[in-house]
Amino acid sequence: MLTVCSSKKVLWRKVKLSRKHHSNKSLRKQRTNNSVLTRNTASQPSSRPAVSGVTASSLTTLQVQFERPDTNRRESLVVVPNFAPSDPKASIPRSPEGSPGVYRVTFVLTIPGKEDFRTELNWAKIMQSGESLLLVPQGLGRLNVKVSNDQDEAEIVFLPNAKMSLATAQIRVTASTFLDAQSQAHNLIMPILSWWSFRYDIALDITGYEVYEEKTEVRKAVFGVIGKAKVLDLAIGGFSKPEYRRVFAAYREGANATNVFYQLLCFYKVIEGVNKLRTQRRQAILADGGSYTEPPDEKIPLDEKAIHLSDSLTLEDCQPYLGQKFTRVLDQLRSLLRNAVAHLDPTGDSLVADELADIHSCERALPVIRYMSRVMLRNEIQADPDTTHPHIL
Repeated sequence: MLTVCSSKKVLWRKVKLSRKHHSNKSLRKQRTNNSVLTRNTASQPSSRPAVSGVTASSLTTLQVQFERPDTNRRESLVVVPNFAPSDPKASIPRSPEGSPGVYRVTFVLTIPGKEDFRTELNWAKIMQSGESLLLVPQGLGRLNVKVSNDQDEAEIVFLPNAKMSLATAQIRVTASTFLDAQSQAHNLIMPILSWWSFRYDIALDITGYEVYEEKTEVRKAVFGVIGKAKVLDLAIGGFSKPEYRRVFAAYREGANATNVFYQLLCFYKVIEGVNKLRTQRRQAILADGGSYTEPPDEKIPLDEKAIHLSDSLTLEDCQPYLGQKFTRVLDQLRSLLRNAVAHLDPTGDSLVADELADIHSCERALPVIRYMSRVMLRNEIQADPDTTHPHIL
């Protein structure tokens, strides 16, 4: 069993994983209790350190502790098994990134909103938790669907749960790495789910998936983790200025959303909303004969500590933009924002939710847009003389 615990004080008897951030983009290795922990910062979505030094027989009992992220997000964990020196499998090279060969990818279906994020990783339980609003005919134990696209073709096996609703989808692909296997499998199965969603007028998604490298028995789990709980500051209260309520609503909507495309749109709406509030405040001040002070020079700090985020994985997404003004960052992301969330050209190059690479592009941009929206809204609140909570963080 893989168990995620948010407490730093718990001492595990097996292995504890560290999330300490390192700017070095190469693989990081450290030794803990004769186990090698490897951090892979290149894979998407955000990757926890890989767990190595694990015997194949202990995979079902392995316990892993890591700190919950600042906010809800998808993350991944790679488990690399060890074999006894006398076992022929011990001589097979193994890497957290994977190697050329056959991969088995198992997707867990879900009714969106029910099991999108979790507080613990019990992978065996998650793999058995699949459900959907699609019921298979009585007597049908499995559904085999042959699929293909411009690059790949394969057969997907859909399996029902005890209630006879489609629960999991499994596919075997030949790939060069875990990320390649994820992309192939995702891009083959998601168009089916999108078609069924329209055909039967239902909500249909995946809550997570497991990628299994058949040659090496290395496994990768991708799942949603619930963010940290935050202490309520009673000094701030619960009342907000009416002019800000639409912007706060957009921020809350983005925080609540589970779809990364829609999250990106919501936090971008916050940025646009703040710009309009500033314009209105400036016009009102000048109309009254006052002097308007321009907002501070907003930029992503060069020093990561100044970003005030403890989540190292979120900091990694901000790294390409360190020291840059918000306006420059938005210029770089504007095409992504426009094509990913604002416009859809069925015959063009618009980003779509069925393509894993497009999802990853949004996942990398989301923490940056969310950070900027929060800073800009905070600065506007602090600059507004009529605001009752200028000390807001």
